Amino acid sequence: MKREFEHVVKIVLLGWTLSGCSVLRDAIFERESKLAPLQSAMLGQTRRDEIIKQLGPPQEIDERWFDTFRSEVLFYYDQSVANDGSSRIQYKFLACEFNKGALTGYAFHDSSDARAKDFDAKERSKLVKGKTTRREVESLLGVPSGRALLPSTLTLPALDLKLAGAPFPLARLPEGAKEVWQYYTQNFDDALRKSSQKSLSLFFDENGLFIESSLFQDLMGKTSF
Repeated sequence: MKREFEHVVKIVLLGWTLSGCSVLRDAIFERESKLAPLQSAMLGQTRRDEIIKQLGPPQEIDERWFDTFRSEVLFYYDQSVANDGSSRIQYKFLACEFNKGALTGYAFHDSSDARAKDFDAKERSKLVKGKTTRREVESLLGVPSGRALLPSTLTLPALDLKLAGAPFPLARLPEGAKEVWQYYTQNFDDALRKSSQKSLSLFFDENGLFIESSLFQDLMGKTSF
């Protein structure tokens, strides 16, 4: 199961990378991207209309359901040419999930952001199961690139038909988990023409205490341009 999941993720990364090659001359490269983590958004409170007012109409809207949970997911994409003199395409991706019009989760990926590529292992070692609070996690690791209340369709690879994978690449949900945070980064190796991705997911219980982490790393997608 793990091997199959990793294979799916590799396909996703390859698709994201190659999709930019067909739009090199698109006017999207001439404008400043508004896509960024939703730092001021409140899960369960921020409304759908607020996000659209801030970011504009999404490129894609999905209606979803899982068991008794129903959601609507808005997808935003943006692409640009790297400013390092190469022809490499950089992308920004934002998925926003809503239930009954209220934000229940979001995930932001930026291929040009190579900060915290190890998510500061020294600081991660300070996380204590059942004791570390969300505020303390943010103090140690910074603002996450994604958050979601659980259950969430953003954690289910099978539902993302276009991307072939989930914005949160989770193999399973820990028992008692009520919320998940994600820290994400991508690095590009110019010599190998490959991108290396890492995703750290942190789970919290109903009291907002850290209970478990999941790290996916060295997920490679080779470019062809």
